[in-house]
Amino acid sequence: RASLAGTQEFIDKARYFRKAIGGGTRQAGIIAAACIVSLQSIYPRIPEDHTHAQLLASELNELPFMNVESPETNLVFFTVDYSQLLIDNAEELSMYLESMGILSGGGYTTIRIRMAMHNDITTPDVYIIVEAFQALQGYPKMK
Repeated sequence: RASLAGTQEFIDKARYFRKAIGGGTRQAGIIAAACIVSLQSIYPRIPEDHTHAQLLASELNELPFMNVESPETNLVFFTVDYSQLLIDNAEELSMYLESMGILSGGGYTTIRIRMAMHNDITTPDVYIIVEAFQALQGYPKMK
């Protein structure tokens, strides 16, 4: 609890800004705890995520059916030339990757696919992703 003294206009303005920055949120301590964990544990390792994104992009770009954009953050965007593969579209690619425990975003409404490197992904995981894509050239039809 807190108290505030001033004119009604001042108090109204203070209430407005308190709510604007989340001061009216119930259980704000839970949100604050997540922020603290993020600042202490996740933020310091963001460069590692960016390094993993660079590694993934570099390795995938070696594959003849991949067109990988150079990542600027922890996100890797790419398109796939399905004419060189035994699968036909992004939906089949997503199903294949998911069967390997790999999740990707996009591809259903666009040909551009996204993969996010994050604190749960290690360097060996990046190579598992690469190996899954390398195996695509010999993967049997999904139909």
